[in-house]
Amino acid sequence: MFIGTAVIPLVSSEQANSKKIITVDDEPGDADYTSIKEALNHSSPGDTIEVYSGTYNETNIDIKEKGISLIGLPYDPGNNDTGQPIIRWQGGETGIIIDASNVKISGFQIIKMGGGPYDACIGSYSGRGFNNIISNNTLSCPGGRGIDIIGTFLSGHDVVSYNRVDTCEYGIFILDGFHDFVFGNRISNCSGEGVEISGVNNTVYDNTIENNNYGLIISGGILNHVRNNNFINNACQGFWVTLIIGAVMNRWVHNYWGSPQLKPYPIYGVNFFGIVNIIVFIMTWGQYIFTRPVFDWYPAQQPFDIPGMR
Repeated sequence: MFIGTAVIPLVSSEQANSKKIITVDDEPGDADYTSIKEALNHSSPGDTIEVYSGTYNETNIDIKEKGISLIGLPYDPGNNDTGQPIIRWQGGETGIIIDASNVKISGFQIIKMGGGPYDACIGSYSGRGFNNIISNNTLSCPGGRGIDIIGTFLSGHDVVSYNRVDTCEYGIFILDGFHDFVFGNRISNCSGEGVEISGVNNTVYDNTIENNNYGLIISGGILNHVRNNNFINNACQGFWVTLIIGAVMNRWVHNYWGSPQLKPYPIYGVNFFGIVNIIVFIMTWGQYIFTRPVFDWYPAQQPFDIPGMR
């Protein structure tokens, strides 16, 4: 019995000490590697990769090991570079790909350089990842998606927080999310949608969503919550597309809708419960009134001051 209790702490200590910090700098001599991809190729589960301020022209940066933290640092110990490290990636592909769980990406400016309409600054497509965090990044993806998460019921519990997403087709796009959280972000100037979510039990709160075509769309799912957001100057502030009674099983609560509202604020959408509705929807997409609205019964009377987004 004594031998068994002595061995367990020793193994746990070795596993904890196996995690390491790997550094990256765009100029040689100041870090372990000059390429983020190269650092990932030499990483193990649980490692932290610290990327110094500078410019990195890399596409399809694929995170395959669980527990990796990819952290941008706003300084460079070898020269005078300051500010978030910049990742300039070629559109038609993806900037950073999350292909594992418990991954954190934070502190980068990610800029798309040309390319197609369905690419993304940060994308998670495997459907196997969960507990991933995308936080404190500045993203620009003209014609594409800032953050693109394709989930399943085997994934979820992701956090998208305090990012600035600007000039995309879709700012934050979550398909089949499960218990995901989107909060503290500023999503602006998207030609399509600021935020689109579907799935079960996702929460979107404390965001500023402004100057987009559609502010936020719930495109299916139930038990989703949209609360305490600023919707400002979007062509259509909120919208939903769902099956049968799904609309009333999602909640819009205490959001600011661009001006003080003396009455409950209506959010229009469409129910797919018959061929007639489908035909009407196809013929009139872009209009506001498809069926009875759902309501934000207690809209906020002034915009929220979002911490970290001042």
